Amino acid sequence: MNFLVLIALIFATLIQAAHADFAEDLELCVPTYGKGVDRLSACNRVIATGHESNELLSEAYVARAFQYRMKGPWERALSDLDTAIELNANNALAYLHRAIVHNEMRNKKLAIADIDFVIRLEPDKAALYYIRGVFNSWGINSDQAIVDYSKAIQLKPDNSSYYIARGKNYQVLRQYTEAIADFEKVLQLEPGHEVATQALESAKGELENNQ
Repeated sequence: MNFLVLIALIFATLIQAAHADFAEDLELCVPTYGKGVDRLSACNRVIATGHESNELLSEAYVARAFQYRMKGPWERALSDLDTAIELNANNALAYLHRAIVHNEMRNKKLAIADIDFVIRLEPDKAALYYIRGVFNSWGINSDQAIVDYSKAIQLKPDNSSYYIARGKNYQVLRQYTEAIADFEKVLQLEPGHEVATQALESAKGELENNQ
């Protein structure tokens, strides 16, 4: 999932409803605007107005939180995301970003709780199941990770990243036959895929060593 594009699309529709004096700042606040732009200051100006709609202000807080997530401190990012959710309790992007920050701060339970809520809001987004799978990967809850990756694959069966992620979790669970099938599927989708080629060789070796 491209989080920057999601923010840009949301802002594109909201800017039209903003006061004309602040439309430029709203555009600058969007993380996809370009390099060399002082987005943080632009977001601060939008938030300082205090008279835009709650929906628009919520997105401004999300955009500023993105800047804090990239540059620090993460605590400020969390504070802004909490405020964004207070302003708009159904702001899926705010919950999504907060889940990512929690995950980066190793608060796995909070991260998963937030991504669970986003999935309830948008149950047909394959990338959301993939993200939850990532949160559960590497021995944290590999069984659940596989369930989530499988759902992502069901929704978007041509995404190689989903098969690789599921295959690596199958390896963690020592289900090498399933892992091999996933890596082979990637090579069908993208012949010569370097990561899949290496992973396939590794899984075959582990299968042979454990027979």
